[in-house]
Amino acid sequence: MCRKQAIPFLMTLCIGTAAWGLEASMKIMPATLEAPPSSLVNVDALVSSPEQIAAVTFTVEYNSAGATFVSATKGNGVPPSWSIDVYQNVGNEIPGMDRSVYVQLIGSGVNWFTGTDKQVAVLRFQLASTDCKQTALSFTTHCDYTYLSTLQLITICGPSLLNGRLNTPCASDAPSPRGALRELRNVPNPFNPSTTILFEVASGGLVQLRVFDISGRMVRHLLDADMPSGRHEVHWNGRDDAGKTLPGGVYLYQLATQGETFARRTVLLK
Repeated sequence: MCRKQAIPFLMTLCIGTAAWGLEASMKIMPATLEAPPSSLVNVDALVSSPEQIAAVTFTVEYNSAGATFVSATKGNGVPPSWSIDVYQNVGNEIPGMDRSVYVQLIGSGVNWFTGTDKQVAVLRFQLASTDCKQTALSFTTHCDYTYLSTLQLITICGPSLLNGRLNTPCASDAPSPRGALRELRNVPNPFNPSTTILFEVASGGLVQLRVFDISGRMVRHLLDADMPSGRHEVHWNGRDDAGKTLPGGVYLYQLATQGETFARRTVLLK
């Protein structure tokens, strides 16, 4: 009879063409974890980079037959002022995986980190109660959901962020449909002076897109219209409804459609 679960952790990321040759890495530790059934286990997400990192975004996929996601918290390698947002089941692309955890950590635009094996997040999973289950955890490979952003607005993402050097570009694939919204992100993030908000809706209908400052005050009404199903882009120039340039900092953009509301954070650098 088997009393422990062996959970191998796989690593795949990608790099955008703008950052070819930039040295950085991201990994999950430990590489192989053994624990009794029903145990709570912690998994560290570590980033190494000589560049000033201003934001970290990654998605980990797993199989729910072997583990259940419990929580994600900031690691001790990022500045205390950084925010963390965690979303579940934003899409799956890895065969055999049926669950995903999307984690985004963002600084205020002036706080950054650099160094080796910086703990950016701690993910906690509870293992299944059945003996002899195996669950692989893998970084999602497409650039929409796993990447680093430097203070100089260079995006580092790709299928092999491993052993330090990144030099392989990759194409972005649409995530699997889940609910009314299939995609919601902005590029670049952080940004200065403008960014593009990308979203994909599963069916046509009224879509409202608004931007709020950190205090919860609405500063920009970007969209209020009937939109067909599919992928759309909305440009935001970093200004409020009166046309005034907004100060640097953290902003929340909120999309409402089909009776559901979704939100993401972004950083305007000054």
